Amino acid sequence: MHTTSTSQCSHTGTATSEPASTPAGQAGGACANASRTSTESDAANRNPSLMQCELDQAFGIERTVSQEQALANINTHLVTTRDALGVREGYLGNACLRNEVKWLQDNRMQRLVMSVAMWDAEEALAMYALNDNRAEHLPDPANSVELTAIVCINPENCFVQADSYWTSEASSRPLEKAKLRFQGTMPTRPHILQQDFEQVCRNLEWLMSEADNATESLEGLLGMDGRARTIQFWHAVFEQLTDENGYMDNELKMPTEFCMEGWLVSSMQARNTLRKIKDTHRTQALPAYDMHGVPIPPLAYTKMLCDIHLRAGPADGAVGACVTKKAHHVSS
Repeated sequence: MHTTSTSQCSHTGTATSEPASTPAGQAGGACANASRTSTESDAANRNPSLMQCELDQAFGIERTVSQEQALANINTHLVTTRDALGVREGYLGNACLRNEVKWLQDNRMQRLVMSVAMWDAEEALAMYALNDNRAEHLPDPANSVELTAIVCINPENCFVQADSYWTSEASSRPLEKAKLRFQGTMPTRPHILQQDFEQVCRNLEWLMSEADNATESLEGLLGMDGRARTIQFWHAVFEQLTDENGYMDNELKMPTEFCMEGWLVSSMQARNTLRKIKDTHRTQALPAYDMHGVPIPPLAYTKMLCDIHLRAGPADGAVGACVTKKAHHVSS
């Protein structure tokens, strides 16, 4: 699933709390700069106003307006985003979604696809069989649908340090299995998004119940934080490098901090392990963007994603941050 930050980060998490103050490099709004030094990062940590200035620049915040006007601007931005998502395929806030999607068995994996896409793929396959022309390429199956929702990130359960603070002592999994994780909760405003969130949870419950071999337990996808419903998000940091999933041209042009050479790690052990897997794995940067569509560097994940409203949606860079998660279910 995907996410989008609002235009006023100091008023978009829980109530009006400020973003988590963690050591980080440049904010996403400034041009990504892999040569950011630890001295600059330390200076930002010692000077909260400097860090806040970076966040303001990244998220297009205008501090000269009143708090009332700032909140009104946020509400307008969120509703505009919601309306844009609502007319796209896969918006979980739509009650009619369950009439538009189906689970498709693909080897051992079940994939969630749009019903129309599945019918088109079946028709193309039938025509291919009738033509019996081996020179033609086998039609592609229906693509997995990207589910979208508007949520609020829970800063108390937000673990987006680029390497998940990995060490062999702290984790039973190897570094290449590290995942970023966080919880999405009901937005604090406006009211229409709170209504949508309730529908989002109902749709997710229905989708999981419709999968083959579904269990009654939805643990791992939907949860509770106190009395509040939560949606769990995960993002695999590394992916095995193959001929099919090498770096794209646009990825090769990214600053080195988005690639194995400059990926942020929290320990020397992690750095040494990273060197060992650089020829067999590639990084998967979180597809997260600031308000100007600029990618948020791994160095700033924690600072810019904690305590900020996000939307889940296509990573088109139009607004805010995105976290992709295509719907699938693996059969036992």
